[in-house]
Amino acid sequence: MIVRDLDLLVELSQCTDCTVNMSVPTVTEDAWQALNPGMAHPLQRLRAVRTLANAGVQAGVLVTPIVLGLTSQPAKLERTLAAIADLGA
Repeated sequence: MIVRDLDLLVELSQCTDCTVNMSVPTVTEDAWQALNPGMAHPLQRLRAVRTLANAGVQAGVLVTPIVLGLTSQPAKLERTLAAIADLGA
């Protein structure tokens, strides 16, 4: 839904400091379903960050929360960080 307001965020960014951060705790399907059922898919969130950044809006990703036993495994964290980098977020 944040991309819906892209024109307003671009305009705001031209007038003052404006940063949008998106929480993406994991890109692993089972962990995402357990943590955020009903929320936008993590890859969709990363594409939104890339869209904002490409339009000139400062945008970033918060890899939070890291949940012990669900998203804390090194392989899952590495996969999430790789997806962030791959999508240019």
